[in-house]
Amino acid sequence: MWQSGDQTWCCPFCQAQVIKVFYRPAHREIKTVRGSGQSASETHHKPPEVKILTPVCPSCGKSKKEIEEKLLY
Repeated sequence: MWQSGDQTWCCPFCQAQVIKVFYRPAHREIKTVRGSGQSASETHHKPPEVKILTPVCPSCGKSKKEIEEKLLY
């Protein structure tokens, strides 16, 4: 199972493990909804979240934008 937080991933161009990303896997959030005299729980499904933290690959020099297009399809 993937852990959330800062991770080091491989660059999709040069395959060197130098790209820093913040990854949060898909998960469910349960929120309590309260009204006048009533309360209930609602489940919201959240998709996985990936944020690239490295501005440029130090190995091949590809920019963050180029890496995002290749990594995130």
